[in-house]
Amino acid sequence: MTVRTELLRRIGAVPEQITIQADEYLFTLAAVLSNVQILPEALTYYRLHAENLFQISGRDFSKTRRIQSALPCLLLLFTSES
Repeated sequence: MTVRTELLRRIGAVPEQITIQADEYLFTLAAVLSNVQILPEALTYYRLHAENLFQISGRDFSKTRRIQSALPCLLLLFTSES
């Protein structure tokens, strides 16, 4: 992800309530506030490992609860922007 400095200044700091998915917060707001181009091919991949906070490969109920608690926070932040 590449974002122009002036756009990051408009977005501001990532809210402290977002403990996971800060990149999603940034790229979603960047797309709302400016023109973006989504490339058809992946240029990199996330590494999946046991300590991933959001991407999980098995049934880990504590991680699932963490994800579930983050999603309403993101929704509130996005809906309060409009």
